[in-house]
Amino acid sequence: MIHRFVPVFPLIFMGVMFDVLIIPARVAYCQVTRSDTIIITDRTAESCVDSTFRRIIDTSAARTAGDFAALSEQRWNSFPPLPLNGGYTNAAVWASAVAMDLSDVNQYWILTLDYALLDEIEMYIQDRSGIRLYGKCGRIAGKKWPTLPDSRPAFILPKIKKTPFRLFLRIKTSDVCAVSIRIQDLWSFSKASASTKMLFGLYFGCLALIALLNGALYFWARFSSCLWYTLYVISFALFQVFSCGLWDNSNKPIWLMLTAVPFFAGASILCGSGFTIDFLSLRKNKNLPSLIPFLFITFACIGIVIMLASVAQQGRFAAIATSLVAPCFVVICPVTGLLLIKTFGRMAIFFTVAASALALGTVFNALRNFGVFPDNLLTVHGTLFGSIIEFVLLAAALVDRIASIEQEKMDAREKAQVADRLASESRFRALQAQINPHFLFNTLNMLSEYIAIMPSKAEKLVIELSKFFRYTLIASKRRIVPLSEELEIVRTYLSIEKERFGKRLEFDIRIEGDPSRIGVLGLLIQPIVENSIKYGVSPLPEGARIDILCAVSEQWVSIRIKDSGRGFGSVSLNGGGT
Repeated sequence: MIHRFVPVFPLIFMGVMFDVLIIPARVAYCQVTRSDTIIITDRTAESCVDSTFRRIIDTSAARTAGDFAALSEQRWNSFPPLPLNGGYTNAAVWASAVAMDLSDVNQYWILTLDYALLDEIEMYIQDRSGIRLYGKCGRIAGKKWPTLPDSRPAFILPKIKKTPFRLFLRIKTSDVCAVSIRIQDLWSFSKASASTKMLFGLYFGCLALIALLNGALYFWARFSSCLWYTLYVISFALFQVFSCGLWDNSNKPIWLMLTAVPFFAGASILCGSGFTIDFLSLRKNKNLPSLIPFLFITFACIGIVIMLASVAQQGRFAAIATSLVAPCFVVICPVTGLLLIKTFGRMAIFFTVAASALALGTVFNALRNFGVFPDNLLTVHGTLFGSIIEFVLLAAALVDRIASIEQEKMDAREKAQVADRLASESRFRALQAQINPHFLFNTLNMLSEYIAIMPSKAEKLVIELSKFFRYTLIASKRRIVPLSEELEIVRTYLSIEKERFGKRLEFDIRIEGDPSRIGVLGLLIQPIVENSIKYGVSPLPEGARIDILCAVSEQWVSIRIKDSGRGFGSVSLNGGGT
């Protein structure tokens, strides 16, 4: 039943990849910049303008747009261009460029910054009338027209036709300062925004489905790894919601926006560590180096510290700790999986491949944020792509693991049933081994007396004894024999004992119905009859009578064995032989 869920995950993954690779396809890149001026023309669809924008870090945090407007063009050109991937920057970053709209169509042009975790961005415009604050946005700043609602900071450029104007951007953030700027027409911006929303919709829909299925698996199979995994997926999804700018910050408290990203990053590290420890049985496996479980317990503790620090400090420490710890954690996970492949086999292979996907995506994104890798689809959304691959593979691994556990339980039950059956057979054969020598000893003693004085009776006893032991061999091999044969062998047994006890033993076997269609265990009745002889007939000088009644109907079978002896109360059970 569990394996029916497995095909769902590859289909979801294929859908996400289709959206990532096909839907966001945009109009071909068109060069629209000069070395000193951004030239916007009718051919413009989308253009990265990093090479034209110059940037400077205001370490004093006291300079205004007017101060930078007073700088000469030559001075501005001496500053380094964007992109800025400077890691963590305490000071405000100023970026500036000259733009000129030479397009004939009367449409809006959109300036976007390709990083969602910027706290506050102010745009200033300098034209013939002077310099003024034009727009404002950011994750903790109230938006001021003409900013646009989007996961990224976005401004509508002013409609200044055929006249150069200078743009100033003042950027503040408590997270990694990663700044890259592009200009798009309104249609391209809307298309890219819709594609991004659809991408995130599929991504979070897939995560919701995985979390729901694994939550159901936990309640069905009671496999604790499913619970850890569900918490891991939920915390990681919330981390992505806040880090990708998908949470509307309108009327939201600033502390929530500053706390959310590191808090849920710490929760992801905590739950991911718990899942790894439980899924790979790190604490239970005594053959593993003690360093491995210690590392993941340490990561779990660090995750808790990051969560607490994000609430208490609301800013840089938790964010920096997240950026440093998260790549280390996601790199150590696949290394651990590789070390455990020999021990856990397929389960460790699943874990290693899944963790490697997230590790690559996270490392690409971190190196992009610190300026090592350029801005592109893979580096910007590396964590997203890596995480969806990881979650799909781990979900499949959990389903496979639960199926393996269920199969192991089934095999254990079958082995227990076989062991019980073999034990029952051993006890039955031991009982047979006790009956046969005892009965044979008494009969042979009787034969030794009859051979000389009554050879014909001795011959009859030999035939009946041979019949009895032939049946014993058959019953031990077949186990189940017809009830009619069992009753017939009881009659043979009583005939032999009748020769031994003479008038002291009387017996009667009555049969109602057809016993030939009923199967029973071989030698099921004979030991009970033997007990009647041993404890009912043998102790009495006058002997006793044994009555056997077998009634067979459509619904049930009744076998009654009754002797006229005194019962166990008058005989010592530890007494001598018969």
